Amino acid sequence: MKLDQLFEDSYTVPNSRYDPSEDKSEIKKENTRTTRITFNQINKLRRMREVRMLEQKKQHEFFQLIYNQPPPQQ
Repeated sequence: MKLDQLFEDSYTVPNSRYDPSEDKSEIKKENTRTTRITFNQINKLRRMREVRMLEQKKQHEFFQLIYNQPPPQQ
């Protein structure tokens, strides 16, 4: 597998969080103004953070299940 194939596949995943159709952040060199963040963008970031935290929690529980020491045999 080549490196560029790895990156191409990551953008074609249907469950990807990045949606290129929503990306309107084309910045030109002469544009020196700062961009303003809208409430919709803030809420979207908050939801993404919540999903990421939930995924990390599930992953942590899964790893605990796999890598915990077995109970002592009696």
